[in-house]
Amino acid sequence: MKVLILWGRIPSYLAGVCRTLVDVHQHQVRVIGLGDDSLGASNAPLSSVVWEGLDLEEMSRAALANPALVVSLIEKFDPDVLVVSGWQFPGYRRIYHERSLREIPKILCSDNTRRGFWKQWVGKFLLQPYLRSARYV
Repeated sequence: MKVLILWGRIPSYLAGVCRTLVDVHQHQVRVIGLGDDSLGASNAPLSSVVWEGLDLEEMSRAALANPALVVSLIEKFDPDVLVVSGWQFPGYRRIYHERSLREIPKILCSDNTRRGFWKQWVGKFLLQPYLRSARYV
């Protein structure tokens, strides 16, 4: 199975998930997300040792904000399933409404901490179109 993972700031624990999908389950896995050139002051750089041997494409914020570019990367890889971490980039939001990607099952996930902020509370209503379009959340 071909799995494409779209993430924001790529966490090191995701490398372990990918390695399990590749080594144990023999899936072809590709990860696309923010690279080191998009680091904030509190972010640690990606570890080349942790990600060694895995298919990782580091992108800029501008690239992930480009819906046409994100859609073309997905079409080029031709995954059997998409795992999407959030909706923070316009390119990620577009995949739920793109006709060419309609048949690809989408798993929407988030690794944010529930803090009870008003934005999180309002978000569950504003994000309904994405939640309904995902196969799994």
